[in-house]
Amino acid sequence: SNSGPTGSGGECRQDASISSMAQALTLPPPPLSLTQEQLQKFIVEGYLALEPSPSLPSDIHDRIYEGSARCFDAGEDPGNNILPEVPELLEVFEAPEVVGALTSLLGPGYMFHSHRRCHETVAGSLPQAWHKDTYKGRQYQPNHRPEWLMALYFPQDTPRELGPTELFPGTQYVRGDYGDNIDSQRKQWATAGVPMVCRKGTVVLIHYDIWHRAGANVSKPSRRRFMHKFQFARMQQPRAAQEEDAKAAAAQAATACVWGTDVAGLTWLGPPAAEPTAPPHSGSSDAGGIDVEAVRQQVSGLDPFARDIKKQSGGVVKAVLENLPEGADKRTVTKFVQEFIDCELTNRKLSDAKAKFVHQRRAVWQDVWSWLHGLPPTSIELGPELEELEAQLYHQEESIRLAAAYRLARSEAGAVVLSKCLAQPGAGPTRAEGKTSVTIRRTALYGLIAIGESAAPQIQNIIAQAISTQLSSTKPTPVPERGSANPGGVQELSGDRQSSNMALEGFDFELSHPATDKDKELLYCLVFALANHTASVGSSLFMLDCAADASMPLSCRVAAVEGLGRNGGLVSDLAKLTAVLRSALQHQFEDLRCAAALAAARLLHDDAGVGRAAVGGDAGLVDDLVRVMEADPCRYAQAYAFEALTRLLALGGHHPGLGKVVASHCAARCGVEAWPLAEALTGSGGPDDEGTRLWLARRLCATRRCPITSPTSRW
Repeated sequence: SNSGPTGSGGECRQDASISSMAQALTLPPPPLSLTQEQLQKFIVEGYLALEPSPSLPSDIHDRIYEGSARCFDAGEDPGNNILPEVPELLEVFEAPEVVGALTSLLGPGYMFHSHRRCHETVAGSLPQAWHKDTYKGRQYQPNHRPEWLMALYFPQDTPRELGPTELFPGTQYVRGDYGDNIDSQRKQWATAGVPMVCRKGTVVLIHYDIWHRAGANVSKPSRRRFMHKFQFARMQQPRAAQEEDAKAAAAQAATACVWGTDVAGLTWLGPPAAEPTAPPHSGSSDAGGIDVEAVRQQVSGLDPFARDIKKQSGGVVKAVLENLPEGADKRTVTKFVQEFIDCELTNRKLSDAKAKFVHQRRAVWQDVWSWLHGLPPTSIELGPELEELEAQLYHQEESIRLAAAYRLARSEAGAVVLSKCLAQPGAGPTRAEGKTSVTIRRTALYGLIAIGESAAPQIQNIIAQAISTQLSSTKPTPVPERGSANPGGVQELSGDRQSSNMALEGFDFELSHPATDKDKELLYCLVFALANHTASVGSSLFMLDCAADASMPLSCRVAAVEGLGRNGGLVSDLAKLTAVLRSALQHQFEDLRCAAALAAARLLHDDAGVGRAAVGGDAGLVDDLVRVMEADPCRYAQAYAFEALTRLLALGGHHPGLGKVVASHCAARCGVEAWPLAEALTGSGGPDDEGTRLWLARRLCATRRCPITSPTSRW
């Protein structure tokens, strides 16, 4: 058996500061799953604030704050290595409330991603531009279903003046249209910014694609604010629900108020205005001679969004004054009526905003809820509604297009409409003026994803046609250099950050310029849709062919390899599967190497064991993963390979010498406190149950230092 982690010189094993294996294997408390109400809240709003865990030591948040301050006071941002520098952070993310919430949203065995960052704001810091984050070590692939989450941890009390992170609830489902000013689009999204004002120790889980920004720090006296950002990813798809669970989940989805028209709970959109008290008439108990109900009836005819609303309001005031009894105080009455009108119009606008928020997103919520619970898509008959929904696929507003796409996804006839829109986005009946085919196409593809496996044959036919067009009309695609066209890593949607104050991070090089090759764009959307479908043998084999096809655009091959990570366990040709993964791991395009290493880690969670046989049974593939782990120039490819190898050990993969290789890597990259974990995972005396071994693997991956982030690190 392996006697423990050793460095290249073997001198590290006897360090006196190493804790015993028994201490290292002290499991955290059992996780506390989210309630169904919390799950609904996350689906609707895109975030969930978890109160400070009572299971943690009372001083831990102060110690984390001090540790964070030491890092920045030393003059170096630790970047991805903030957790090894402040190891108490791991306790926060192993609190039962946090683990339970992550498990509820991402499934068991979720990944503690290697990208993490401590954000510091000091007094005088201006607010950020509103943006979506890039995917680190992953091609930009936004998904409405919870596949990738961020956790925002605040180690200090964070009032408004300290500049907490601000979110636009519900915007995880809207991308923002190319070439449009986002400030004007935001008004169409029926949402409002919410600052994450919170107590120290709060962890806010957010959908990865929600629009957000850092607020302005206007503290006086001057104070600094830290926010630790961590990422987590799903490693296995939701399992099909058992019959009784399926019935319960479906019934709850049907009766939940958020899916219907009751919008009273969306309080962050704004509080209702309080109706003013009518004035007394000349000291008597009469209401100033005003017929309040008559005024209410007149106000009900006003349009709060009309351009001449002030003129209309003035007409109501004039009519009331003309009917006042003699002796009434006209000044007091005028003030009351104007306040009454303002109150009624404010509440009408608020009610309309809430109704619009629900209408635009309800079909998306139902899809996400069903997917999380392993429920199949529910079918409906659209009838005359079909033609109207088809027209809405080409609407000016993204949210209206999206609602139509998800509604169409529930009908067999709708699948045909969506396929047509994806293949010919410029041929719609009401093409939105100024909207590109990319904009329309990238809304429709989510409808095809929601349809599920029944749409796969249509998608495969369109892909075959698109490949034929691509091969006959284009030359081989050169490998893009990441960041060469956009060194700052931010894609401005409006072209003017100062005027719009909005930005969108994370576009892959090829996808930043979609208009340059519409055939590639079509192929990407189709492969992306197919890669996100429910598992089937047919889709998996098709993904395997796409990933193996060197003539395919690189963005498509990346999406296909990711699809193999989700559903590749259904492939019977293990030799071809491992050959595709090995080829991708050796490719010069880093997104392809990252996708292959991540797919290898995800394949290990295949229930049928096919993925484990493929990854663990191919010595060449394991050797490639070791090489990527040790020497790949991309930090995230390294981390994904380490993830795959530790999970292979945790899940029973027996590859000669692998335990020793991983132990040696841990000695070089993990702190002293992690060595007993490596010993337990790679040696013969560790735990037998799979859950504990996966916990060990996740801990090791969390504590691993990134050598590229901090080349001068003592580790």
